[in-house]
Amino acid sequence: LHWRARKVTGEHTGTVKFTDGSLTFDADKLTGGRFTFDMNSIICTDLTDPEYNAKLIAHLKSDDFFSTAKYPTSSFIITKVTPKKATTYLVTG
Repeated sequence: LHWRARKVTGEHTGTVKFTDGSLTFDADKLTGGRFTFDMNSIICTDLTDPEYNAKLIAHLKSDDFFSTAKYPTSSFIITKVTPKKATTYLVTG
C-alpha cells in the first residue's frame, strides 16, 4: 500500500505491506472487502537522509501514532462502495 500523510509543514509518503486481503463482488459489481497490513513494515520513501527517515519511522511506530509493539497489524474494512466508472470505485471504510 502506498500512503501519503499531510501535515501543516508538508507531507510524507511511503509504503506498508499487506498481510492479506480480499474483495467482495456481486456479479461484476464491487460490494466490499477487507485488508490487513503489517504495520511494522511501514517505510518512508520521500526522506533521503537516513537519520531523519529512521526518526520518522520510529515516531510512526511509537505510541504517539500506530503503537506497533501493541498493534502489529491494522485492518481496513470497506463499508461503502460508490462506482465512478466501469472499473473505478470510491471506497469508504
